[in-house]
Amino acid sequence: MKVDVKYANEGIVDRAAQMWRSRLITDVDDHGKMLHLENTEVSRTIFPQEFLLLLEKSGAFEFVGWWNNWNMAEPIEVAKVINRPITLIRRL
Repeated sequence: MKVDVKYANEGIVDRAAQMWRSRLITDVDDHGKMLHLENTEVSRTIFPQEFLLLLEKSGAFEFVGWWNNWNMAEPIEVAKVINRPITLIRRL
C-alpha cells in the first residue's frame, strides 16, 4: 500500500475575518486499487495574541505555555521553524 498526501494553503479568502482556504489531497494505491480523496476547507486563523486575550477575558483558564512539534523540551520562543505547535492551558 502506498499513500501520498499533499497539503496546500490556497490563500486568503477574507483578510478582515482572517479566513484562509486550504486543500488536502490524498492518493491511495491499495495494491492496485486506486483511491483519490480531496478536501477543500475554509478556516479562520486565530493569532497568538488573540488567543491570549481570549484566555485573559474568559477568567476560566491560565496560559501555561506553547511548545513546538509536541516537544515539551522545545518552547515556541526558541524554535527555528514552527511545526505542529501545542498549547497548554490550565483550568482555574
